[in-house]
Amino acid sequence: MSGLGRRLKDRRQSLGLSIKDIEEITKIRPLYIEALENEKFSVLPGKVYIIGFLRSYAKALKLDPKEIIEEFHNLWNEKDEEKEKRYEEKAVFADKAPANITLYYNKLLRFGIIILAVLVLLGINKMWNKPQHLPPPIDNGYTADPDTDKIEEPHEDEIISDEPIFEGLRLEIAVVRGDCWIEVVADDQVVFSRTVKKGEDMLVFEAVKEIRLVLGNAGAVDLIYNGRVLDSLGKIGDVVRPTFTKEGD
Repeated sequence: MSGLGRRLKDRRQSLGLSIKDIEEITKIRPLYIEALENEKFSVLPGKVYIIGFLRSYAKALKLDPKEIIEEFHNLWNEKDEEKEKRYEEKAVFADKAPANITLYYNKLLRFGIIILAVLVLLGINKMWNKPQHLPPPIDNGYTADPDTDKIEEPHEDEIISDEPIFEGLRLEIAVVRGDCWIEVVADDQVVFSRTVKKGEDMLVFEAVKEIRLVLGNAGAVDLIYNGRVLDSLGKIGDVVRPTFTKEGD
C-alpha cells in the first residue's frame, strides 16, 4: 500500500472518526471505504466511481480533493486501465441486452409461484372433502392446534430479487478530461445549464420519460445511464445532443 490509502486512514483516525462515521457522512458503503484505504481499487465498480468516492471522502476528512485525486491518478497504472477497459466493455455488452428482462423474469416467477400455491390448495381441499372410512379416533390426550393446518402463501419478499429495479431514467455525468458546457432537459424542463469545470462533483439527473442532453465538449465527460457506463459520445471539442427515453432504454 502506498501513501494514499495510509494518508486517508491516518487522517480519519486522527479525527477520531470510525468507518461507520464516514459512511453516515458520505453515504459510501463501508466495503468501499476500506477498499480506498487499502488501495484495493479492483473491489470498486470503476474509475469514475473511485474518483467520486475519493472526492467525497477527502471533503469529509477536510483534505484537498484535487490533491487526493491527483495522487490517485499517479497510482492508476496500466494494469488498472486494462481492468477498467474490461469493466466498461462488460457494461456496454449489458447495454445491448433487453432492458426489461429482469422485470419480466420477476413477474413471471411471482405468477408461477402463485399458480402453484393455488393448485396445492385446491388439491388439499379436494382431499379433505373426499369421503373416507376411517376408524374412530383414539383419544391420546393430544389436542390439535388449528393454526398448524394453515398453509401460508409465499411472501413477495421471498421471491423478488434483492437487485433494485429503477423504472425511470437516471443519468450520471462526470467531467474528467476538461471543462464542458452542459444543459439537461428532464421531462421538458430545463434542470441544468452551465459550464462544469474538470474534476467537479458527479452530476446526477432523473426523469420519468425523457432526458435531453447538450454537451459542448463531449470527449471530456463520462456518462453512466441507468447504471451502465456508456461509450464516449464524441471527441474533445465535439458538440453533441443525445436524447435518452424510457422506450430507448
